[in-house]
Amino acid sequence: MKSKLTIAGLILTAAYFMSCKKDAAIENKTVAERNDLSLAVMAVSGVPVNSVLTVAGRPYTSGPTLVNGTAENARFNNPFGIQLMDDGTIYVADTNNDIIRVVSASGSVSSFAVPDHNYVSENFWLHSPKYVGIDKNNVIYTIDDDPLTPRDRLTMYTSGSNIIGGYGGDNYDAKDLVKDPYTNGFWSTSGNILKKVTAKQSNSSWTEDLIKFTNKFLPDEPGFYTYPALFAGYNGVIYFAYKGKLYKHSKDNTGSVIFSNLTFNSITCIAANKDSRTLYIADGGYIKRIDNGKLSVIAGPNNTFTDSRDGVGSKADVNAQYLALSKDESTLYFSDARADAIRKIILK
Repeated sequence: MKSKLTIAGLILTAAYFMSCKKDAAIENKTVAERNDLSLAVMAVSGVPVNSVLTVAGRPYTSGPTLVNGTAENARFNNPFGIQLMDDGTIYVADTNNDIIRVVSASGSVSSFAVPDHNYVSENFWLHSPKYVGIDKNNVIYTIDDDPLTPRDRLTMYTSGSNIIGGYGGDNYDAKDLVKDPYTNGFWSTSGNILKKVTAKQSNSSWTEDLIKFTNKFLPDEPGFYTYPALFAGYNGVIYFAYKGKLYKHSKDNTGSVIFSNLTFNSITCIAANKDSRTLYIADGGYIKRIDNGKLSVIAGPNNTFTDSRDGVGSKADVNAQYLALSKDESTLYFSDARADAIRKIILK
């Protein structure tokens, strides 16, 4: 009997210390709603779900900031907007290098000379590009800093790097470039207006469809505020961020706040799966997911190890800026400005 009691006591003691360690780990989490999935869940690839892996680039230490190469041999300088193509190619707005980069499906990085400086006025060379998009006609859409105004502009170029057109202004920044799922246009935003911009390479012209609203369903007049992020869903709904909340604009021209109980800090990107039932949000460096109204954090800054390390869930150190969901919805690619890298997180 004494032997049994001793064994039972050891088991209880071990359980107690394990519980203490678990509580300490929870207390050290930097975001209350962090909810990493079980590390035992494996993706089809055999990699644990929520694994963060670096595709190309690495944190800057010394030397040039613009280097083409493969995987960690490549160098970016504050990458932001990305577009993922069906063949796995990723276009990157390499902001502080003033250029668009191309990451192949195998992780090889090259530079994309848009526009051709030999044929385009210096005023239309890229200045701190923040967003990039490529349509089915290989027309290039960019949003960068306009040297002639205090705001960011949207510009379109043919595949030969000639200018098609664009817009900018003194009062509003152009923000975001989101592919419309049913047409060849891109949604963007400027002030309190959502714009679908469509370039016609055949005749070097372009059109825009506008959705303008004031405080019909917003808490106040937007004023000079530009919505920082949006997403165009297959359900015809446009999701966008406004002052820490998420909103939707439906096909019938109605709109409303969604997930009114949730508040965000600094949204830089919104992405969603095909049925729009799962949303992914880049918010203050964290990657957050909303499933059926429930918010969880699947990756974010690791305050213990601030070295942009790969890992699973909270073990990785992530500062996500812009997101792109793979066609099979198994992988979420993202730009990481602190890591100066393009990275991915395995979802299933």
